[in-house]
Parts: sequence; C-alpha cells; structure tokens
Amino acid sequence: MRNFSVRLKLYFLLVCFILSLTLVGTVGWLGLLKTQRGMSNISESLTVVDALSKLQNARLSSIAAMQEGASWRSEYFDNFPDKSDAIAEAQGLFSDILQRHTQSLELAEQAYSQYDGISKSAEAEALWLTFQELWKDFQNSNLTQTEMCQKLATANNWYDVQNDSLAFVAHTPAWVASIQASSSALEQLIQLSVADAEQVRTNAEKETNATLTMIITTLVIAVLLLGAISILIVRGVVSPLVHLRSHMEKVGADNDFTLRVSDKGKDEVASTAHSFNLLIERVQHALQEVIQGAANIGQAANQTSAMAQQVAGGAEQQNMAATDIASAVEQMSASVSQINSSAQEALARAEETANAAHQGVSSIELSGIESNKAIQQVNHTSQSIQALGRESERISSIISVITGIAEQINLLALNAAIEAARAGNHGRGFAVVADEVRSLALRTSTSAAEVREMVNAIQHSTRNAIDDMKLVVTSTEQSRSLIETASERMAEILQCAGAVAESINSVSQAMLEQHKSTELISQRVEHVAQMSQENCSISESAAAVSSELDNAASNLHQAIHRFKV
Repeated sequence: MRNFSVRLKLYFLLVCFILSLTLVGTVGWLGLLKTQRGMSNISESLTVVDALSKLQNARLSSIAAMQEGASWRSEYFDNFPDKSDAIAEAQGLFSDILQRHTQSLELAEQAYSQYDGISKSAEAEALWLTFQELWKDFQNSNLTQTEMCQKLATANNWYDVQNDSLAFVAHTPAWVASIQASSSALEQLIQLSVADAEQVRTNAEKETNATLTMIITTLVIAVLLLGAISILIVRGVVSPLVHLRSHMEKVGADNDFTLRVSDKGKDEVASTAHSFNLLIERVQHALQEVIQGAANIGQAANQTSAMAQQVAGGAEQQNMAATDIASAVEQMSASVSQINSSAQEALARAEETANAAHQGVSSIELSGIESNKAIQQVNHTSQSIQALGRESERISSIISVITGIAEQINLLALNAAIEAARAGNHGRGFAVVADEVRSLALRTSTSAAEVREMVNAIQHSTRNAIDDMKLVVTSTEQSRSLIETASERMAEILQCAGAVAESINSVSQAMLEQHKSTELISQRVEHVAQMSQENCSISESAAAVSSELDNAASNLHQAIHRFKV
C-alpha cells in the first residue's frame, strides 16, 4: 500500500464509493424495473378480471331487469274497470326495464370489446372462443326479448299489454337460458383470470422480495467492502505517520541526530520521512560543522589575540614613522614654496620678454607693410616711366612721319616752283605760294628734327630712370626679404618666449600641485598617525574580544557535545 500516494488512495476510496453507489443504484433500478413490470402484469391481469367482471355484472343486471318484467302479471288488473292505470304502470315498468337492459348491454359490449382486445393465454383464448359462440346465440335471443320489451313500453291498449306480457313471460326463460349458457365459460374465464392475477401477484411479490434481498445484500457487501478498504487506507496512512511522529519525538527527547525514519514506499508519508531524514542529515552535518567551527574559532581566537598584540606593536612603530614622515613632508613643502616663488619670478620675466618680442614683431610687420607699399609705388612709377618711354617712341615715329611729309612737301614745292618758272608771268603767284610752302616744309623739318632730339633725350632719361627704378625695386625687395626674415626670427623669439612662459607656468602649476600634494600627504600622514593610535586601541579591543570569543567557543563546544551526531 505504501507504493501508492495518499491522494491516489483517497481517489481509489472515492472511486470504490462511487462504484458501490452505482452498483446499489443499478440493483435498485433493476429491482424497480422488475417491480414495475410485475405491477404492469398485475394491472393487466386486473384489467382482464375487471373486464370480465363488468361483463358478468352487466349480464346479471340485464337478467335482474328481465326477471322483474317477467314477474309482472296482467291478471292482477282483470277486475279493474279502468285499465289506464294498468297500461301506464306497464309502460313505466317496461320502459325502465328497457332502459336498464339497454345500459347493461352497452356495458357488456364495452367489457366484451375491452377483453377481446387483451392478449390472452391459449386456455383463455379457447374459452373466449366458446364464449363468443354462445354470446352470438344470446344476441339473437336478446333481439326478440328487446323487441317484446319495447312493445310493452309503447303499448296503448290493454289487449296489447296482455298479449305482449304473456309472450314476454313465455320467452323470458328461453332468453335466460341463452344468457346462462355462456355463464359457465364466463365463470371459467373469470376464475382463470383471477388465478392468473393471483399468480402474477405472487410472482411480483417474489420478484420484489428477491429485489429487496439483492439490494440489501449488495448494500451490505458494498458497506463491508468500503469499510475494509477504508480501514486499509487509514492504517496505511496513519501507521507511518505514527511511526514518523515517534521518531521525531525520540530525536527531540534524546538529541540523537543519528536516527533515521524508514522511508520505504512512494506515498506522501514516505516522501515526508525521506525529507525528514534529509533534514536530520543536514542538521547532523551542520552540527558537525559547528563543532569543527567551534574548534576553529578557539584556535582563531588565540591567533587573533597574538596578531592583535603584533598589530598593536606595529601600530606604535607606524605612529613613530608617520611622525617622521610628517616632518619630512613639512620640509619638502617649504622647499616647494621657494621653488614656486622663483618660478613665478621667471614667469614674469618670460612674459616681459614675450611682450617685447611681440612689440618688435609688430614694428617689423609695419616696416614690411611700408616696404611693400614703397615697392608697389616704385613699380607703379616704373610702369608710368615705361609708358612715357613708349609714348616718346610713338612721338618719334610720328615725327619721322612728319619729317617725311615735310620732305615730300618740299619736293612738291620745288616742282611747283619749276612749273611756275615755266609758266612765266602766269605762274608767278603760284611760284610765291610754292616758295611759302617750301619754306614752311623746311621749318617743319627743322622743328621735327629738334623735337626728335628732345624725344631722344627724354627716351634716354626714361631708360635711365627705369634702370634706376629697377635697382630701387631690387633694393626694396631685398629690404623686404630682410624684414620678413627678421619678422620670422622675432616670431620664433616670441614663440620661444611663449614656450618658456608656458614651461615656467607648467612648472609653477606643478609646484602648486606638489604643494597641495604635500599638504594632502601631510594630512594623510596625520590621519595615518591617528589611525595608528586607533589601531592600537582596536588591537587592545580585539585582544579582549578574542578572549571573549575563546570563552564563547568553549561554551559552544560544551553545548554541542550534548547532541549525538
């Protein structure tokens, strides 16, 4: 049973309970079906008996009515002078007999049809066939009897009443005989139906008793089976729990962590026992580790005490060393302050040098600018002189043209004078004009020669001026080159002065940082000295704590030895 979980066991018990209820319900339902079938059979048998009883009662009622009519005698009224009362009595009597007879026949026909439609046994079917033949004979005889009764009910004179009543009385025995002829078969059918109904009732009672017995037996078996299964499941669950509880109590009472609970099986109790064993095992290991730790704590406490004493001695030495370091740091701080002051003075001189170099560079740059302007002006003047030389050359060419024209004019004037001489008196005025023209041409040639000489002198002066201008330009360019070189050198001087200033500034900053560092180092050294003093105090406290820890380890060791691990 321990190979199944408690949940599965409870599910199994629930399934068994449901199956038991289902079985009991099924047996009860089958019993109800049998009882219902028996009641249906009883109802059918009672229906048969009821139909035959109705048929028998209808026949008896009809016979009683007809017997009452047959007992009426018309002779009783022979001495009555007035026969109207007798006729009225006969009409009323036979009308009532006819009505009752008709109702009885209707009931008999209904019962006949009801029984005829019911399924019957072979014996009952044979008797019913016999009864049907006799019933047909009765119906034929009944037609005559009914007609006589109708005549008496509707007779209006005494003579008809007397004759019809005598005929009715005479025919009634035959009618009764025809109806009684079927009585034997009907009685047998009734007895057979009653016997069948009794048998059906007996069978129904037997089936009911058997069903009740089967239900009770099934219920008892289901209760016993559920009780046995419940006891097994409860024992399978409770016994391991009791065993587990006893082991837990024993572990708690004896402090024995070497005990283990049986964890065989696959149910929840076995899982709990296994978990409990793991817990005990882990606690056992933890206690073993605690025992070992207590021993280690004792040793560590002793070592801590020795180390605390060493730390206290080292702290004192560290305090002395820190004091020496503080003195050295103060001296270094003073030296750094002096170096920083010198660096600040050098930085001021370097900045003055840089300012002077910067002013020199500015002056040289201005000289370079003015030299460039002079070169540009000389170049412009040289270009103007060159333009003047080109214009003088053009003037020379123009003068050459003018000289050529004057020579041509002179030749033309000579030719004109010759022609005027040839013309005589007629050409005398033309000769005068030719002389004037020739003298004008001579003056023009002379003036042109003078102008050429002046132009040549101007061109010579212009060439000299151009050469001088070229020398000036060359000298100016050399001066500008020297100015640029001087400017570059001054720029280098300025750059070097700036670099020197930056270097001195960096040195000054470094000195400041070093001064701050020395102050910080001094503070740290003082802090170290304070920490050394605190370490001395802590070392003494640690020695005291180590002693207390040793005592606690001893107490822990004694307490743990009360457990069995």
